[in-house]
Amino acid sequence: MEVIVSSEGGEHVIVPAADKIVFPKVHYLHLQRLPSFTALCKDMIAIEMPELETLFLWKMPKLQYIWCPPESNHNSVIQSLFHNKVNLSCIEDLTLHDMDDLIEIWHGKLQVGEGHPAIALSCLKKLKLKILPKLTHVWTNNSACSQGFQNLISISVQKCGSLRNLFSYSMAKHLVKLQKLKITECEVIEAIIAHEQEVDEEVTTNTIIFPQLTVLTLEDLPNLTSFFQQDYAFEGSVLKRVKVIRCPKMKELSLKHCDDLEYLRLEYLPSLTHFWMRPSQFLRPRNLRYVAVMECEKLKSVFSFFTENPKKMEVIVSTEGGELPKLNELLLRGLPRFTAFYDPPIVIELSELRKLLLEKIPKLQYLFRASKSNSYSVIQSLFHNQVNLTSIETLFLWDMDNLIEIWPGELQAKLKNLFIINCQKLPNILFSSNLIECMQNLEDIEVTSCESVEVAFDLGGLDVGEGHPAITLSYLEKLELKYLPKLTDVWVNNSPCSQGFQNLWSVIVVNCDSLRNLFSPSIAKLLVKLQRLEVTECKVMETIIAQEQEVDEEVTTNTTIFSHLTYLKLKDLPNLTSFCKQDYTFEGSFLEGLEVSRCPKMEALPSALQRLREQYDMQDVSVRNLS
Repeated sequence: MEVIVSSEGGEHVIVPAADKIVFPKVHYLHLQRLPSFTALCKDMIAIEMPELETLFLWKMPKLQYIWCPPESNHNSVIQSLFHNKVNLSCIEDLTLHDMDDLIEIWHGKLQVGEGHPAIALSCLKKLKLKILPKLTHVWTNNSACSQGFQNLISISVQKCGSLRNLFSYSMAKHLVKLQKLKITECEVIEAIIAHEQEVDEEVTTNTIIFPQLTVLTLEDLPNLTSFFQQDYAFEGSVLKRVKVIRCPKMKELSLKHCDDLEYLRLEYLPSLTHFWMRPSQFLRPRNLRYVAVMECEKLKSVFSFFTENPKKMEVIVSTEGGELPKLNELLLRGLPRFTAFYDPPIVIELSELRKLLLEKIPKLQYLFRASKSNSYSVIQSLFHNQVNLTSIETLFLWDMDNLIEIWPGELQAKLKNLFIINCQKLPNILFSSNLIECMQNLEDIEVTSCESVEVAFDLGGLDVGEGHPAITLSYLEKLELKYLPKLTDVWVNNSPCSQGFQNLWSVIVVNCDSLRNLFSPSIAKLLVKLQRLEVTECKVMETIIAQEQEVDEEVTTNTTIFSHLTYLKLKDLPNLTSFCKQDYTFEGSFLEGLEVSRCPKMEALPSALQRLREQYDMQDVSVRNLS
């Protein structure tokens, strides 16, 4: 198929009256996979589709243009779907997808005059362009034409590999209703709004661009250097979501007055120095809920501006009551120059912050400095002592080379989930007693690859009231300790009268090569809900439960441990000789899975486990390489 309507002779002949054809009830036109298709009509027949609202074109490789003026040599040279006698006055949604030879959408100087209202597409609301490798221009610089797109709400451009910019200034200033702008995977695009030679600087400064924009997405644009190449006024006063990802040449975004901003994500922007306008200003981001700043090597702080002294970078965050009242998630990653979320004397309340992720921020030493010291040049902390972080529930610390403290011991925390990975300068005691007292809500702890850690929990010094035993981490459910080469003890200084850990149901220990045993008997007795226990690749591990001196044999026999254990895995423990040196009662009645392998010195399983293995068909049983 080459055309839909033709006046040429043939088996299907349409000879229109007065050279005009009307399709009065067509609302939706979808043309797809038509390799020979060149035009909707030939010979300049006037076509009207007064009710057409949606036009979808996909895989039509011969089309070079969508609209073309009548003066072009339409039949022999230029292949376009429509000419300017085609009336599409009601179209609202236009999608062009995977068109190999499409060069321009609107070719030449399209005149919007009497009798040709369709060219302007005044009703167009949504424009989507995807996989158009030869597209060089979306709009030509034609101010008359550009006035027709004032109702555009959403523009999405993806994989248009020849597009150097999206708008001219003449076009951009008319998109007064644009709300969503998404540009992704356009290899050569340099600016969103091109530089226009014949526009006075004062005019551009006083012209507000995109006053209704709420969502901005710029992603995978390797040659994008700036949003616009002239000093346009981009207020962003209603902007709610900003996402800029993998734009390595972008130096500044130049947003301004984003008081309604809810979501901010900046990722892999190695040239970015700031993303707010340079002049000093005060932000009031009352609705900000999510902030992620990752792999921005030159960025020093999140909210940063040049003040009257341009040599001194300051951080200015001004909100009503000194708060970011809705900030829920904060993610900072790959920021080698980053020193602080904000600087004193600014006071901020982050009363709704629930999740904090920090990764590869080498200058940070503390998450929070509670000290009143003013030695800011020496101590680098993310927050200072006047911020309230007690609302944080999930904390990730990953590849923090100089972090020497997880949390200040004097600050009460609501932390439920704590994940620490590859932080090499942490103290040798990970959780001191005063830190434990501040973190009684912890439910999940995972610590991996922290070479300095020697002790996980120091229970000595916990406050024990008269007649009231210390209750420790009673909400903790999961504990994972992995690749801690200096870890010698998980628990130390546990008082016989202490209570706690009663909700711990999963313990996983991997590659802790200085650990000789995992539990003391007094700790093991507390783990009444333990269901899953995995111990693997611990070279010097001799026994899971250590021998306790001065304990009567009758007491051990009458003490039941791990009564709810359902899965046990002991693997690659070359020095393990026994599960428990003393004869504690280990029922194993709930056990469903058992794996013991490559433990050459282990003499025997606990009698209960051996008996169950022989008598019951458990779901997962593997016992190998026992001497």
